[in-house]
Amino acid sequence: MSGAANFGSQSRRELPARMGLAGWGAAAGLVTGLPVGALMGYQGMLADRGIGAIPGWGPFILYATAAGAAIGLVVAYRPRGLAVAASCGVLIGLLGWLLFWLTLDRVLRGQTPTWSILAAAEAYPELVADLLHGGLTGAVVHGLFSLRARRSRSESAPPESEQLARVVIVGGGFGGLSAAKRFERLALRGAAIDVTLISDSNFLLFTPMLAEVASGALEPSHISAPVRAAVVHTRFRHAAVEDIDTDGRTVSLIAGSAPAERIPYDHLVLAVGSVPHFLDLPGVQAHGYTLKDLNDAILLRNHVIGLLERADHMEPDPRERERLLTFVVAGGGFAGAEAVAELFDLTHGVLHYFPG
Repeated sequence: MSGAANFGSQSRRELPARMGLAGWGAAAGLVTGLPVGALMGYQGMLADRGIGAIPGWGPFILYATAAGAAIGLVVAYRPRGLAVAASCGVLIGLLGWLLFWLTLDRVLRGQTPTWSILAAAEAYPELVADLLHGGLTGAVVHGLFSLRARRSRSESAPPESEQLARVVIVGGGFGGLSAAKRFERLALRGAAIDVTLISDSNFLLFTPMLAEVASGALEPSHISAPVRAAVVHTRFRHAAVEDIDTDGRTVSLIAGSAPAERIPYDHLVLAVGSVPHFLDLPGVQAHGYTLKDLNDAILLRNHVIGLLERADHMEPDPRERERLLTFVVAGGGFAGAEAVAELFDLTHGVLHYFPG
């Protein structure tokens, strides 16, 4: 079966794959539930939790296994970093505390469930235990899924019937990373795909806040994040695309001084973003400053400060000074309006440093 056909059959494997992920999560929940349950038993928290001949730790172990299965499904559906996986586990631990200790546990012991503040206060030690168990389980599940993804990528020469569909994504912006994350979720659910992301920038830039960098309100590091950290299960190539051969299904890359390299693909996603469009307005392209990346923002800020310096010390003519301190923004959309506001804040925020 070809890679494209195998990729198309992913939906038929969805349910078994999810069951497998739930099984991994249940195993992780059981493993982490044993030490947490032992700690609870040592502190006497499970002494009166037995049901008939079943000792008190029995229901908790069953709960820990079920909670682990839920954590496995959630973490696999939205694969992220270790901190996010642990946070998902903590959240499910909180929900489990509400459902198990405040509701099901009381029903099993012949009591009426109550959700009063007093009942919640009495079950506070169990809340701490569930949050601890959830966080540990989320971390273990993340580790298991990461190892599973790395193993699937490192397997060489898979059988023809299991040939991986090669997906190449060109562009590391919002569109490219969103596509890569979606493919990561499919891969973790069992889809036979191999994903490569190609971008000439190794960081994700939050472009809506470029104007804040231009004004100095934010530093460049505040609106950028490493691409590799955002898509940990995707093969990333920091390179520029020179050519795309649609007939041969290959992408030609250039990375620094290294020779050109061709990457084969079965599916190609183009998410290269946009470029400034000047609408043929006379003089805008020749004399204007664009605002599309960090270099543009820093260049614009330095230019504005340079004009302030020139008007303060180097230009005695009032009319020329007024011309130097007049700024025009071409474009009245979101970016243009944001640029106007930030330029206003920048200039008025530093005027007291220019007494001239």
